[in-house]
Amino acid sequence: MRIIIAGAGEAGVHLAKTLSAEKFDVVVIDKDYAKLEDLNGSDLLAINEDPLSLKVLSDARVDKADIFISLLPDDSENLLVCIMAKELGTKCTVARINRDSLAMDDTKQMLLSKGVDHIVYPEHLAVLEVESALRHPWSRHWSDFGEGKLILTAAVVTADSCLCNLKLKNFGPYASKFHISAITRGRETIIPNGNTVVLEGDIAYISTLSGNDEAIGTLFGKTDSKISKIMIVGGSRIGEMMARHLARQYDIMLVEKDRSHATELSETLPDGIVVAHGDGRSMEFLDAEYVKDFDAYLAFTESSEGNIIGCQIAKEMGVHKTVVKTTSIDLVAEAEKLGISTVVNKNLLCSSRIHQILLNAVEEKCLSMAGADINVMTIAEHSYVTGNKIKELKLPHGVTLAGVIRDGEGLMVHGDTQLIAGDRVVVFMLQGTLLSIRKLFCQKNG
Repeated sequence: MRIIIAGAGEAGVHLAKTLSAEKFDVVVIDKDYAKLEDLNGSDLLAINEDPLSLKVLSDARVDKADIFISLLPDDSENLLVCIMAKELGTKCTVARINRDSLAMDDTKQMLLSKGVDHIVYPEHLAVLEVESALRHPWSRHWSDFGEGKLILTAAVVTADSCLCNLKLKNFGPYASKFHISAITRGRETIIPNGNTVVLEGDIAYISTLSGNDEAIGTLFGKTDSKISKIMIVGGSRIGEMMARHLARQYDIMLVEKDRSHATELSETLPDGIVVAHGDGRSMEFLDAEYVKDFDAYLAFTESSEGNIIGCQIAKEMGVHKTVVKTTSIDLVAEAEKLGISTVVNKNLLCSSRIHQILLNAVEEKCLSMAGADINVMTIAEHSYVTGNKIKELKLPHGVTLAGVIRDGEGLMVHGDTQLIAGDRVVVFMLQGTLLSIRKLFCQKNG
């Protein structure tokens, strides 16, 4: 499969390296040579030209591309270059956007008619991820599939959890209700087997069926506490968007360090959102604003390190749920090790959503982490997996099935589960397995 990426920013470089490692034929185009230097050592073609040039696109053979992805800084350029690529013969185009207005259904339909097949809106995906995490404050991640019929969640294993020091083949009475799909240990993500031992400090990803919400918490030794008051630090575009969205359910204070921007936000945000001027990452400010009385602290400034520090201070002052935005993927694992409840990275979300498009996955929500993705695949009538029992599939290393949605109902999976056409399967996949998954689920058998 030939994939062309316009834009070698952080998202473009991460995606290009990931797809190249998956053995796809990858081409990256950017007029900034310095950005392309980050791709040195990768097995791909880097073109130091302006992707908005018809000649450059023609020379790059976009007519032979299976998918063209534009991750340029400007929305208009992303849309335009996708339209140009489609006119030149690209099979499928994907544009990243950063504006609400372009995500409206009528706008998307119009863009589709012009040649933009898919739109990726990382800020919107970040809002969905945070919203899910806030519903269950003890969880690191929480996603439900099939209208809530199948649940996948993750949390830290503490010393008082019944999972701590458990060898999975001794999971016993829990095995029929819960499936441990993966474990994150430090910087490593593990697909476990029966001999895997769960350790204190691990982040365990567990799937279960609807109705077992409280039981999952008990498994981790956690109980849900209701969130009502949220402090959001940083009046950036994503911070403002988060405030507008969450204000429908929670009491929101938005903290902005720049006085003029804080004034502007206070005039434009809906009534009910309190806007405060100050450094929401300073102990003095947080103490003065009684941060201990807030149920959640969300750090969304442009400084990843400052966001992490703010979350640490808020935790020490008694805030239970902390959420941090990082621009660096390398900091995701570090933030998780520090005990920050939920870590949001737009580049990971963008990459995960594009993986879904490559796999024809059916859910737009993303559960993303460094080195792994969750996707929901629909079993095609003539795919390799159709009609086979899971124990017969010989799934590649780094892949596990977390559950199945069949005829609107959730099913737990075991070795004798037989997959049939129309099943929606929740697939947990480590990096390096995308091409194998495509062959199993997306290509006809024989």
